[in-house]
Amino acid sequence: MCLRVAAALLSAALSGCAFDNVGFLAGKVTPASDAVVIDVYQLGVHLRTRAEDAGVSFGVAERTYVFSVDQAGSLPTGWHYFIVPMPDERAQVLDTRNIGVEIRTTAPESSVTIGYRQTTILANVPSDASIILRAVYDSRDRSRIRLKYCREGKIC
Repeated sequence: MCLRVAAALLSAALSGCAFDNVGFLAGKVTPASDAVVIDVYQLGVHLRTRAEDAGVSFGVAERTYVFSVDQAGSLPTGWHYFIVPMPDERAQVLDTRNIGVEIRTTAPESSVTIGYRQTTILANVPSDASIILRAVYDSRDRSRIRLKYCREGKIC
């Protein structure tokens, strides 16, 4: 019985693939105070080309992207399957969990992981940006997430 379950899980993982926000994945868009949270769940192979999260993973992964309300615009809230709406902007907070193999190609943290990996990046802004970013991140309670992103010259 266990062998059959393992074979079924392996078959599902091998057949699932996704490219960026399209493919064998599910996502949930949740509004929070001054932020929009997008959780992406993936099983199988996932090729990512986003500037803040480039790489490829094989296995099971959960990725959380937090954008300011201004960045996200008017994304449809709720669950999405096979196509997850994502802004073109760089996420200000990134939280990832992966079981399997993950290859990250994003500078300055290019790496290969086999097994379990969890990474949280707060204040994910370009090094040459002149901004003020206040972030409160709680991975267990989306309603507590706060994000205030101000460009140079604006009062926060």
